Amino acid sequence: MYEQHNIDNESNENIQHSEKTSLGDKQHINVIIIINNERHKFTINELDKSSSLKEVRKRLSTEKNLLLGRQNIYFYDRFKEKISRDYENNYTLEKILISDGPDFLFCIEIDHLMPSFPRIVQRFDLDRGQIFDNKVMNSANKKAFSIKDLHEKNINIQNEYSINIGESNTVYNTTSSVNFSQKDLLVNDDYIKAIKGALDDSKSIEEQRKALDQVGKEYGYFW
Repeated sequence: MYEQHNIDNESNENIQHSEKTSLGDKQHINVIIIINNERHKFTINELDKSSSLKEVRKRLSTEKNLLLGRQNIYFYDRFKEKISRDYENNYTLEKILISDGPDFLFCIEIDHLMPSFPRIVQRFDLDRGQIFDNKVMNSANKKAFSIKDLHEKNINIQNEYSINIGESNTVYNTTSSVNFSQKDLLVNDDYIKAIKGALDDSKSIEEQRKALDQVGKEYGYFW
């Protein structure tokens, strides 16, 4: 998924030249991702240098090979110092960029001990309705809504517990929750059209019921 790339030495050299290299408004920008002290390179296309770090977080939350959230990544400044989340609003992307040959890079660190809400949404299809089929609950094929601002959502870790399996195996689990309100959800236009079509006045009550059942089969149910 990532190209491993060691930058310990070259990043110090590149910092000295970062002010001399011309940076356009948008271009390919490399991200050095630090995972368990190993460095991996990932390229993001068309990223605006004037973006706030909040906007960069949003972009990282939508890259399908990353899906990074608010709680599990940290940005680094040009001098390889970790930026506190309390001070991220003081930075734009341009302020943390380091020249990387003809391109630029910035560094982030992933904390795998903390959850990534965008990845959890993808893994458990939290943005899809559910369908019961032969007493098994499956995710619907079509999305009825989207969750806004995945990059800003916090997961509330409530408690941890362990289960002993056999004599020597222990499985550790964590229970968590995410709070949503109506303003956090954006209903998809296709779903709205499907509901309106099902409830068309030209249909009889029985036809409307069957049409709504079909919408439920495609988009799932919610409770």
